Amino acid sequence: MTVELPPEVLEIGARFYAKRMYLVMTRPARPDIDLRPYLVEHLHHQLDLEKRGILFAAGPIITEAGGFPGTGLFILRAKDFEEARAIADSDPMHKSGRRVYDLYEWRMHEGRISLSINLSDSTVELA
Repeated sequence: MTVELPPEVLEIGARFYAKRMYLVMTRPARPDIDLRPYLVEHLHHQLDLEKRGILFAAGPIITEAGGFPGTGLFILRAKDFEEARAIADSDPMHKSGRRVYDLYEWRMHEGRISLSINLSDSTVELA
């Protein structure tokens, strides 16, 4: 089904960055599974992806009640679903079967990232 968009929407949308990335929504394979045995290896893996410029962002998803259900999200830079799936599959949590995930293509359109670098003390603030 094709939906025709108003001309103004097309005009605004033409200016969007439209960077394609891939969202990995990851969750425990079972509610009672212990994730701790692979947590350090998982974090080292994430840091490696970050250093290589593959990982855009990652972190746990916290419920409104403040609980931590073990669900997480990471955003990958990849050329296509196949590459993104290979990256997600390489995570120690996924390889061990302790976590499962869903994979989505995401087109970044709007938002803002601000970065402040304080030269006097070499600190960086991301807002």
